Amino acid sequence: MTALGCGSAKSPALSAGPQLLRDGDLTGWKAVRAEPGIAELAPELSGLTVTGRVEPPALVHAGDAVRVTGLVFATPAGAARALARAKEPAYRPFLEHELGGAVDGRGPGTGYRLHVTRAAEPGYDTVELYFVRGGPVLALVELLSADGFDRATRDRVLGLVRTRLSR
Repeated sequence: MTALGCGSAKSPALSAGPQLLRDGDLTGWKAVRAEPGIAELAPELSGLTVTGRVEPPALVHAGDAVRVTGLVFATPAGAARALARAKEPAYRPFLEHELGGAVDGRGPGTGYRLHVTRAAEPGYDTVELYFVRGGPVLALVELLSADGFDRATRDRVLGLVRTRLSR
């Protein structure tokens, strides 16, 4: 498990930051409290200073879910270094271990698609994890679905996060 080591003894605080997802972003989807855990999928952060975290609500619809966590770095260069680490070959086995599945494809940009066994019931889910950077923030975007996300919904979610990070 990757710790959010931020160079200080304090753990990163939740910050007001950009609102990366909100109720009404996707027609028919409902905002619910996001379960913790997605930040632990961040690449190795040693030597980087994380000053905060943005955790908007998750969006859910018909068994599908979208979660986003934004890690706020002290500088844009810190966020860029974290993104570069997510692209390194060593990140893939870490992600497979953490999610308990195998990467079976790459998504657009810095994205990974995994086929994972459900923990609480029989069956499998498709998990897609994307990294979107804007200034000092690196957003981890997780899409979870039994059948995988259609391109239009995936593009809409990633577009919303990109737009809100650029403000």
